[in-house]
Amino acid sequence: MTMYVKAESIPEQPFINEEANVFGMFYMINGNAATQAEFYTTDSLKHFLNGALYFEAKPNFDSIYPAVVYLRNDMRVLMETLQWNN
Repeated sequence: MTMYVKAESIPEQPFINEEANVFGMFYMINGNAATQAEFYTTDSLKHFLNGALYFEAKPNFDSIYPAVVYLRNDMRVLMETLQWNN
């Protein structure tokens, strides 16, 4: 019997900063999945940035949860403070 590891839920949070012309989406992947968070940002014309959080270990959401919370917050701060160079 093969056991597949998968996410239990993937809540998404839209991100809009019209003043800095930054738009995107933040995804929190809950459960024993390979990635625990992903995001993308864009100005819809010229720039695009995406990122993902991976641990170099077998997924065990209960064990890594404190680190996941901390790093998800860092990813949100990155999105919120992003400014494009023209």
